[in-house]
Amino acid sequence: MAFVLTFYGGIAGGVVAALCIGYVVHLAGDFVTNSGIPLLWPIKRRYRLPLAKTGGFVEPVIVLAVTVWAGIVQWGR
Repeated sequence: MAFVLTFYGGIAGGVVAALCIGYVVHLAGDFVTNSGIPLLWPIKRRYRLPLAKTGGFVEPVIVLAVTVWAGIVQWGR
């Protein structure tokens, strides 16, 4: 994805990095729910580490913690 966006899409490296990080974080977020993610698609098996129920109490806590962490990392640069 990064290769295609950078070399064929003409998109700047910082934007590509942000898109790739967002994609990976989204997958990680799905991974910690009961739904999981199909890592070996088209094989139907889903991999999960069910720490939070989608729409439950823990989900916004995790989102807040990751958002605060990302802000600290960004401002630390």
